[in-house]
Amino acid sequence: MDDADHGNGQECLTCQHNVTPRQGSTSEDHGRWNSLLDLLGVGVVVFADSRAVYVNQQADEILACCDGLRLDGGGRLRAAKADEDRALQHLLRGPHAPSVGQQQSTLTISRPSEKLPYPITISHLPILAGQKQPGSGQVAAFIRDPNHIGTIAWEAVARTFDLTPTELRLVRHLVDGRSPEEAAKLMAINVSTARWHLKQIFEKTGANRQTELVRLILGMAMPLRSGEAVAIPPK
Repeated sequence: MDDADHGNGQECLTCQHNVTPRQGSTSEDHGRWNSLLDLLGVGVVVFADSRAVYVNQQADEILACCDGLRLDGGGRLRAAKADEDRALQHLLRGPHAPSVGQQQSTLTISRPSEKLPYPITISHLPILAGQKQPGSGQVAAFIRDPNHIGTIAWEAVARTFDLTPTELRLVRHLVDGRSPEEAAKLMAINVSTARWHLKQIFEKTGANRQTELVRLILGMAMPLRSGEAVAIPPK
């Protein structure tokens, strides 16, 4: 069995999520990063040489489920499906990782539980890198659980970009990792109609492509306080 293929059994109980701060950082620095990144409604894992050096609270909760994603004993982020794991490792390691000036890379990771897949964005971190040669810098993975209700205040998104109800429904499907074709089927509209709405969304948001739109919306994510509720428009 491929190293990436695993179930939800005992192996998940040994996942290591408490990652040691990177060398040279002080406990005060680490505390600031904890406080800042835990404010995000998105899981964040920072890597150096493909090994995790930081995991925020949201990412820790996602990885603790071992539902398609985990950290192995060496601190590497692994996907449950072998083909998805190969694609993930390709983006995280060495010269294949996104470099400064390149666009971020986005992929989705399916889940054995058959819940909606995790959209993951891989991005280079030039400020944290301190790199001496290409490929030696740090890379971050931004992971969102689309099943986590309330991460994004959709009514605020609609007001901010003046989106129609149909446009908002389409945006929600795209952020959940679906293609325009899949969204059109779920919305019971023609693919050409969905693409027309997507063009209108691009004009309103300033995004030029789907991955850019998803990053923009995820950037508006806000964590919910315990017990707080947000009205979510139906898809």
